[in-house]
Amino acid sequence: MSDKGRGVRGLTLFLAAAAGFSNANIYYNQPLLGHMAHSYGEGDNSVSFIPAATQLGFALGLVLLVPLGDTLDRRKLILWQTAGLVLALVAEALAPSPLLLMTASVVVGGRIPNCGGPLSLRGLCSPVFPLFGLRYPCYP
Repeated sequence: MSDKGRGVRGLTLFLAAAAGFSNANIYYNQPLLGHMAHSYGEGDNSVSFIPAATQLGFALGLVLLVPLGDTLDRRKLILWQTAGLVLALVAEALAPSPLLLMTASVVVGGRIPNCGGPLSLRGLCSPVFPLFGLRYPCYP
């Protein structure tokens, strides 16, 4: 195998791992719900909707933001999406109430598909994105 093939394989593995860790952000808050309820002085019911809000944001990101990769410059889009994700994560960390945490979780969930998903694979043979038949083909 040539050195170029190894570099592409290594980069693909790195991007796959980054996408996996990025998408795992959806689930990181679930084991912490009891601690969140305790730190906010609220009942378990008040924070139980936070994971659902993150998943709702993820679904909205898939439907509304991922298709932008077909029409806009992907490098700029990835930069803006990553900046939005960083700001939303800071807002989550500083949220003074469960409602604001839930709102920031929707934004975090919406940014995840673009930051670690198919948009990062430009220039590589990326897989068919099954939702709505969207496809991200190989670029020369």
